[in-house]
Amino acid sequence: MEQAEIMQLLKEAADPNCPGQRVTSIQCLLGHASPAMGSDGVFRFDSSNGGLLSVVDRLFTQTYKNCRQKFPDLFPVFALICGGKDVDIDWSLMEKCGNGKIRRCFVEQENYILSAKRVNEIYNDCLWSEDKFSNEDALQVFSGVMRKAFLSKTNLKKHEEEIFKMLIELPDEFMQSKGGGWAFVNACIDKNNNQWAEQQTMEYLFMLGIGIDKVKAYIPLGVYTYFVVLD
Repeated sequence: MEQAEIMQLLKEAADPNCPGQRVTSIQCLLGHASPAMGSDGVFRFDSSNGGLLSVVDRLFTQTYKNCRQKFPDLFPVFALICGGKDVDIDWSLMEKCGNGKIRRCFVEQENYILSAKRVNEIYNDCLWSEDKFSNEDALQVFSGVMRKAFLSKTNLKKHEEEIFKMLIELPDEFMQSKGGGWAFVNACIDKNNNQWAEQQTMEYLFMLGIGIDKVKAYIPLGVYTYFVVLD
């Protein structure tokens, strides 16, 4: 499916005047454009791409129920899943945020709670090593995306308050009390529409969150993994 068409469908679904029957039709169109659809027109649930249909359906349904006006903001996710193999996202289709301002990229101002620099500092301080910590202090954490690591329970506890403050700087869609969870690829943007990090640092933040029991990862599908911040 062409990316311009995907964006148009998402904008249509976001319209409160769009009839429920049409919304269901849009959901079906996006599902049929996912890699789970075989060339013969039959869904391949047992294939490596079969789980992507579940991601499309769950993300679409929860967004419609809880925050339908956010559909256009999910364009990067649907473009990657439904836009064809090895697609490059056409960012010009969502160049501006809802407030009409261009997103600022990789914000590192000192007064920002969530910054790539600080996440990396805390992650490195929490990395477990046998020359620094006891075996009992090791906690194995899997991000749900790519990385696994042993973190220090002691240092996670030391940084627990700051880690949580950084987590709640993510968009409301990630919060259990508001959006109910969102796909990993959306975590590069904070709640103020600033791009603050790239994939590795995003993983570090979620791993720290998992380590302090403030993040849950669902549907482990790489960059489509679904994360919930337990706020």
